[in-house]
Amino acid sequence: KIASFSNYSNQDHPKTIAAPGVNIFSTLPISKVCNESVCQMPYGYMDGTSMAAPMVTGALALIRSALYESYRKWSSGTPLSYYEFFHTHQREASQALKISVSPSQFVEQILFHYTHLRDPNKMGLLPPMSYPSRRDPLFGYGRIDIGAAVEEAAQIR
Repeated sequence: KIASFSNYSNQDHPKTIAAPGVNIFSTLPISKVCNESVCQMPYGYMDGTSMAAPMVTGALALIRSALYESYRKWSSGTPLSYYEFFHTHQREASQALKISVSPSQFVEQILFHYTHLRDPNKMGLLPPMSYPSRRDPLFGYGRIDIGAAVEEAAQIR
């Protein structure tokens, strides 16, 4: 179920992943756990997009970092910076990795490929960029197997 306070941008682009934002065990601000004489443990349950955003961001960061490190391992000469790799020199990065899509599109393919809605009979090479009808318009493709996704990104080339 989507929380009443949920939001996301770009209504026209398919969502790839979503994260829970209700009843998440987290650190709490000191103001919520301390009074004038004693402090309790600074952990508790919280709700909000601030609880979901780190999960989605962390998954994407792990995959992008693994892909970039794989590129750096195989690159000859001076490697592109992280920014150049994902933004200003994507064509050069794609050629270095021997992939037919940009690094950003490749990361999106990995996110799609390693969700619980993937077809287990089609493991191995990533499918072409597509958004099949089984994608939920609010939740994306479902839970991601982040370990498998990072491993795929790290083994490119």
